[in-house]
Amino acid sequence: MPAYFDEKKKTWYVKFRYRDFTGKLKDTTKRGFKRKKDALQYEINFKQAHNGDFSNLPFSVITEKYLQHQEITVRKTTFRNIRNMINKYILPFFGNLTISKISVREIIEWHDNFLLRGGFAPTTIKTINGRLSAIFNYAKKYYKLKENPVILAGPIGSLKRKDEYTIWTIEQLELFCKSFEKQFPVHALAFRILFYLGLRPSELLGLTPADIDFEQNTVSINKSYHGEGGGYFADTKNPYSVRKIVFPSFLRDNLMKIVEKTNKVDTGRLFYITEGSLYSFLVRHSKKLSLPVIRLYDLRHSHASILISNGQDINLIAKRMGHCSPETTLKIYSHAYKTKNDKIADFFDETHNK
Repeated sequence: MPAYFDEKKKTWYVKFRYRDFTGKLKDTTKRGFKRKKDALQYEINFKQAHNGDFSNLPFSVITEKYLQHQEITVRKTTFRNIRNMINKYILPFFGNLTISKISVREIIEWHDNFLLRGGFAPTTIKTINGRLSAIFNYAKKYYKLKENPVILAGPIGSLKRKDEYTIWTIEQLELFCKSFEKQFPVHALAFRILFYLGLRPSELLGLTPADIDFEQNTVSINKSYHGEGGGYFADTKNPYSVRKIVFPSFLRDNLMKIVEKTNKVDTGRLFYITEGSLYSFLVRHSKKLSLPVIRLYDLRHSHASILISNGQDINLIAKRMGHCSPETTLKIYSHAYKTKNDKIADFFDETHNK
């Protein structure tokens, strides 16, 4: 069971053979170890895990197996978020501990000394704790771990969503866009599409000339685009997100210009910019104009809230937003309906007092 030194990278690595679930011999290599003993320990841990012997395995080894499973079962962006959460909030505390020896007391100490003192929102605490619990459940299912100490420690955090979002009015959006549209017309169009069509940022970045139908005045949402790893197209968030949205006529001329430009230079995508650069642009110019600083996603929330406050049909709003049902829309934007109900009550008060 040798380990090898990579002269170029100045790190250790191991390569060995094992039998997969079909009984076939396979080769595997793992690089990047600073110490020889760490490389050798990795091979020992790998073979123990592969044979179902978890008793002396570090938590980090089971986590690596869990992440391998997640990588092939969830979307790329979802996997990236899961991996980042585990690396940042979970592995630093439990990575070197033997998984079978992690106790309820250690989970509670993590709750008390990290999660509850880290300034996290209740929903974030719930999400991080749930991810840790998912790793232990994975170990129970596939590596015969007897119990999940996270469940035994009891619930923490909250699933309750924040009722209110920071939204912009049409006047605020137009003030924002008009302040720079002569110098940055593509950015102005991007922000207007997010606001007036209610697109997710990844849906905006996935638009191509073929998605714009000027005869029907529609935009087809059938894919998304993500900038990680050199950039790639992906499916929409869910099947309900595939939809056609009628765009307002005042966007037509600018859409035609960007389609013509894209066809000439053959860049493929209409908006050859990144989500990060759009957000930085949004923050910078909002501060210049003393506007409320919002997220890109809040432009989508603004779109839905305006439609609701103006009495548009909830079924049409749900389809336009790409939600699976009107109930989803009602749940997300319950605050907007509360405001609308208050206005109805005010109307009856005014009518009664006349």
